[in-house]
Amino acid sequence: MQRKIVVIDSDSDNLAVMSDILRLEGYRVLGMPRLQSLEQVALAAPDLILLEPFSQPRTGPVSCAGLKASPLTRGCPLLLVSTEVDLDRIALACRADGYASKPFDVAALLSRVAGLLP
Repeated sequence: MQRKIVVIDSDSDNLAVMSDILRLEGYRVLGMPRLQSLEQVALAAPDLILLEPFSQPRTGPVSCAGLKASPLTRGCPLLLVSTEVDLDRIALACRADGYASKPFDVAALLSRVAGLLP
């Protein structure tokens, strides 16, 4: 069964690069620059969410903490992908399942993705 990954990043170049890398590895990818609701993510039924945490308003419904707290999405692994220096602290604070720093090493990113998929 082909795994589905939702990639959320407001930077169109980053969104395209991550989506292309994942597609080349055989994943189904739904790239989204912005989301209006947690329901939008839940309807996609992803096996994994990759999120640039600052592509959404920090207090918005589709923040990292919001995704991990919602009954609609809390069971889905979430990987933060960002240029933030303190990404490890941010991931811990919002209960993300992992993180990858940008610019990312493709092999390392794919390893983290594979490690989070059941």
